[in-house]
Amino acid sequence: MGVEHYAAHCAVCHGAPGVPKGDIARGLYPPPPDLAKAATLYAPAELFWIVEHGIKMTGMPAWSDHSDEELWATVAFLKKLPDMSDEDYAKLVMASMAHGDHHHNGGGHGDTTTQPNHTT
Repeated sequence: MGVEHYAAHCAVCHGAPGVPKGDIARGLYPPPPDLAKAATLYAPAELFWIVEHGIKMTGMPAWSDHSDEELWATVAFLKKLPDMSDEDYAKLVMASMAHGDHHHNGGGHGDTTTQPNHTT
């Protein structure tokens, strides 16, 4: 569930292993951090607060309309992100897409526009 949320909502600005930041990230100030590095600076509870409430005066939105379960899953994913290879991320995204329908029903979840740039 965490990788699904990250791929659908976070990777476009923050990038991911094998996925560059999207065009929208270039227009944001301050620039969105590489979360593989920045997430190591925060405790899980701090990351949860940031994801839930966003950061004022930045492009970081609040995801408070998502369940606590989904936000904690995203935090758990962020804590694993620093050690993740491009291939590991691609496998997780593909697996979440295959099983994503039981977590969400529409509403833009499971957006595949931030899939890794792999041809295999």
